[in-house]
Amino acid sequence: MDSGSNYRRTQAAEQFHRARRQAAVESLLARLSGESTDLLSYNEVVDKLRVSGQSPGGLRQIPVTAIVGSVSRYQDFTRTFLPLKEQDEDRWVTVGAAAPVIGDLPPIECYKVGDNYFVLDGNHRVSIARRQNVDYIDAYVTEVRTRVPLPPGARPDDLIIAAEYAAFLEATQLDITRGADLRVSVPGQYPHLENHIEAHRYRLESELGGDLPFDEAAARWYDEVYLPLVEAIRRTGHPALLPRPHRNRLLRLAGPPPVGTGERPWPADQPRSGRDPPLAARPR
Repeated sequence: MDSGSNYRRTQAAEQFHRARRQAAVESLLARLSGESTDLLSYNEVVDKLRVSGQSPGGLRQIPVTAIVGSVSRYQDFTRTFLPLKEQDEDRWVTVGAAAPVIGDLPPIECYKVGDNYFVLDGNHRVSIARRQNVDYIDAYVTEVRTRVPLPPGARPDDLIIAAEYAAFLEATQLDITRGADLRVSVPGQYPHLENHIEAHRYRLESELGGDLPFDEAAARWYDEVYLPLVEAIRRTGHPALLPRPHRNRLLRLAGPPPVGTGERPWPADQPRSGRDPPLAARPR
């Protein structure tokens, strides 16, 4: 081993121990703030977001800060790719000492979901690139298409919202039947929407005297309840309520439906028809 390699190993070892101390501090601050420092699991993401296809994207330079997760090493690094395990030192140092700069190493391999990247091969190279303040890294990219987009810089809450949205669209088909964009920015909103749709479904079935598929009820709800509410808000002269980051306000304006709360899922002046619509038991 030449003197240059020895020097690089020494430098890499020092970088590794600094990174480990920084990871400990980052984890402590995360516990105090309640914010997650975890990398996202690629398999969990694609499972929740409903993959619709993938294609090779070839070799390109990608932003290091856009790498938000890993296929298999998401528990070994923090969100900023600080190493979490002391036993990773030898591998980390070996990779760090392999070349004077990280750009001289082979490209990493990754998946691209939206504007986010997940490492398939090259986690240590990404970790070292972050420590060297490298902005871009060469990567062989496979582009993965999902039914629901994952926002740039996605964090665990974003994944929760996206997963809820994917399940909502799977049940309602509103992205297909109405081209609807019902994305929200706070977790837990889609069960409320489904309850609104279920309540509307019950009213429609009472009028029709028969069962109505959930996706058809969702389309009717969108046309007869949601869009008129949006238009009513527009007419008030407060369009700031309508952009997606504020769509949660619109849901709150609609109010929680009585379905699932023990109250009747129909207007107070409408006589009960004898058919109960328990949510858990209704086919969708």
